[in-house]
Amino acid sequence: MAATHHQSSAALAARQRLADRLRELRLDAGLSGRDVAARTGWQPSKVSRLETGKTPPADADIRAWCAACEMDELAPDLIAAGRAAASMYREWRRLQRAGLKNLQNSHVPSYARTKEFRVYSSTVVPGMLQTPDYALAMLRSVAAFHGGVGDVEAAVQARMERSEMVRNSGSRLVVVLEESVLRHVLGGAEVMAAQLGALLSAMSAPPVSLGIIPVGTLRQDLWTLETFTLLDAERVSVELLTAAVTVTAPSEIAQYRRAFAAMAEHAVYGAPARELVAGAIQSLSQLPWNSVERCGIPETGASTFVTPNALSRKVAMNPIIALTGPVFLTDPLFDPPGPAPGCDVCGALIEQWRRASVVGAPEYDPGRASDFAVEIRRHPHGKGRQA
Repeated sequence: MAATHHQSSAALAARQRLADRLRELRLDAGLSGRDVAARTGWQPSKVSRLETGKTPPADADIRAWCAACEMDELAPDLIAAGRAAASMYREWRRLQRAGLKNLQNSHVPSYARTKEFRVYSSTVVPGMLQTPDYALAMLRSVAAFHGGVGDVEAAVQARMERSEMVRNSGSRLVVVLEESVLRHVLGGAEVMAAQLGALLSAMSAPPVSLGIIPVGTLRQDLWTLETFTLLDAERVSVELLTAAVTVTAPSEIAQYRRAFAAMAEHAVYGAPARELVAGAIQSLSQLPWNSVERCGIPETGASTFVTPNALSRKVAMNPIIALTGPVFLTDPLFDPPGPAPGCDVCGALIEQWRRASVVGAPEYDPGRASDFAVEIRRHPHGKGRQA
């Protein structure tokens, strides 16, 4: 399907308003379409396409049109209107000509102003929750598909810095994911396990609300939608295969807000959501654990992730160890938490952790296992247990 079929109605309306204005200028000047064609040196068909909105005018086209109508003073305002309309629908191929790093940085001003992000994703883990290696795998796929400047690693660094800026700003992040996002493996099993661990870690962060819509959820109000981000009540960023669409029309923003609210109602949170992530991590143990090329960019968040070989050994023994390791770090090998010598509280907690973390055991509960792991490591007697 052609990319133009997906364009936001706001973008189309803005383009049509500009086309109507050009037509009004021609009529006010008492000119026919052929007159404008003769004065500009264009084919009459081009005049028709421009004033019907079928073809967006370039800056030079607007200047020539205004000159033909003897209204040169109107050109700057019309050019500004044309650029605004074009910015609502931007093809990825054009955006990436300046490099993926510049594309990441182009979002910084709007992200810095935003106090609340509401993200619905049916495709990949949202950028603000991505690990460097997951982002590397994803952006490499994007670059391979769309082409462009080969600056993927610089783009990953820019994305991590942008995410850190959002975290440090105190902005609220409300995310709803389709469960299929957890099952779509990017970068290999090791990279995906670390990414899923980062999601579990994010669930415990106060500014973050993370919900997951289970596969098979009955929906009578909405179907699975394209990935989109609500930035406060000002705009919506919609990600399509071929383009990024920015929605600013209040009526359309209201529809996306309703859609997000509907999706959020279908999602599960807390322990049920952690169960879904844990299930996705366990499924990774069935995949080949091949070595992968690492990004080499240090983590900016609180979690650090295990090396591929170490994580592979841990998952082979017990997938839950992989779950708790990347999320709540105590030592480089992510061994299970241990009680401080002589601390009865830590000893009781570690026993409850063991019961909840053994796959197939009667008390198996990955959500409670994560909670116990946090409590053990936050306990004063457990803080000194570093390798």
